[in-house]
This record gives sequence, structure tokens and C-alpha cells, in this order.
Amino acid sequence: MDKLSHPHYADGPPTDESSSSSSHYPRDIRSYFINWHNDPCHQLLYTEQMKKLLSARQIEVGKVCRLIEERISEHVLKYRVGYNEKLSAYRIPNSPGKLKIGGIIFNVSVRCAPYKPPKPPSGRPEISGFVRSSHDSGGLCIDGPGGQIDNDESDGKPFVLDETLFAALARELMEETGQELNFTYHELPPKVWCKFKNKELQVHVSYPVIVVLPDSGWEKEITLSEEHEEWFWIAEDAMDNYKFHGTNKAIFLEAFEYMGEHQKTIQ
Repeated sequence: MDKLSHPHYADGPPTDESSSSSSHYPRDIRSYFINWHNDPCHQLLYTEQMKKLLSARQIEVGKVCRLIEERISEHVLKYRVGYNEKLSAYRIPNSPGKLKIGGIIFNVSVRCAPYKPPKPPSGRPEISGFVRSSHDSGGLCIDGPGGQIDNDESDGKPFVLDETLFAALARELMEETGQELNFTYHELPPKVWCKFKNKELQVHVSYPVIVVLPDSGWEKEITLSEEHEEWFWIAEDAMDNYKFHGTNKAIFLEAFEYMGEHQKTIQ
């Protein structure tokens, strides 16, 4: 399905809050992060404990999360995992979907921005946006194909561990679009976020790539999974017309910027 606009996305994406330097945060927030980061077992505070600790100091939980995201972003760049690197060295026993990277445990996912180059003589570059199912988290927001590493357990079968990040993305791409990952791709910087869930602070890292399609688009018809309702092409100047899920807007914009600078060298 190839559509250029959707009225129900006209309100645009949520406002992004940018992180500032950690030196601007109150001492209590920086102290909390140091204690969390240096704990050899990386024990995470329960949500209620965290709220009580910070409310007594009139500190917002969101500020703590942003500080951790800022520091962890530096960490994952320092200990960067390559897309074809074996994940076995980072595995945690009985913990599918998680890796221990540089001593810190992460929930790990992969994501791609399927990029269609401009078609001569006057075409414009576009990226495939996928509309998340209304019953899912982030319902009706836009994302790119991808998801958590390792196959979820289903039909009584055990987890299938992905050998590499590339294998994880190839599996997700096939599951969500019916396409094989046989295109040129380029790795983008990892994306980090943290949130409180199930009474603990969870730290997530996503490894995004640009998948470079032919200027004619996908090689065969898209077969959507139950995770998405439809898909369409998005041009860079239309990005603000849509709501995006998570870090997908940042990934798409970085893909447009990178390809604009390196189009001639990535074919």
C-alpha cells in the first residue's frame, strides 16, 4: 500500500526532549547514576523506592532517566557491537533478548530504515514507514522493521537465539515484510532509552541500520505481519506530518542525512 498522507497523523510526532550535559544535573542525580553504574550486580531500584528517594529531593524521575541515557549512549559507543559480530560473547544464561555489553546488561533490539534513492531524473528519496497495529504499544505510530533480538517463545517451542545482529534484523525483516535482507546496508549510531517497567529500571539499546533499496523500491510485494496495519513511503519534508514510535523518527532523519551526504558511495 503506497500512501502519501494520513489525516489521523496530522497532529505530528510528540515533542522530543533533548538531553543536556550531565554537569547541569543536580548532584543527587549524578550520585544516583554513579551508584547504579558501579554496583557490580547492577541491582535496579524498584519504582516506588526510586520515587520516594527522588521526591524527597524534588527531583524528577525523567531527569534521572535522561542522565542514564546520556551516559549509557557513551558506553555503547565505546563498546560497540558490530552487526556481524557473534553475540555469544555477550550472552547471559537464560536471558534471551538481553546482552551484557561492557559490564552492563541491556535489552537489545535491531531496527532499519528502508531507504529508496531518488529515481532519475527528478525523483526524491523516501523511506518505508510502517503503521503499528492499533492494539499494540505505540498503536498507529510509525516505525521501521525490527524488534528485540531472539525469537519469542511460541507454540511450545524454545527461544531461537540470533547469532548476530544481522541475523536478528534479517529474521525481523522477513517476519514483518516478507522480504529477505539482501540489500546494501549502513550502520547508524546505537539508540539508548530507559524506562520503569515491572517495578524496575530497564535500559534498552537499539542498533539501527539504513537498508538501501533499488530506486524502484522493494523487489517484491510487502507481506505485513500482525504487528503492522499498513505501510507507505515517507519523504523527508513530510516527516513532521506523522507520529513516530520511540526513536524511529531520529533513525529516519539520520538515514536521510547520511544518504544525502554519501549517496554516490553507497550503491
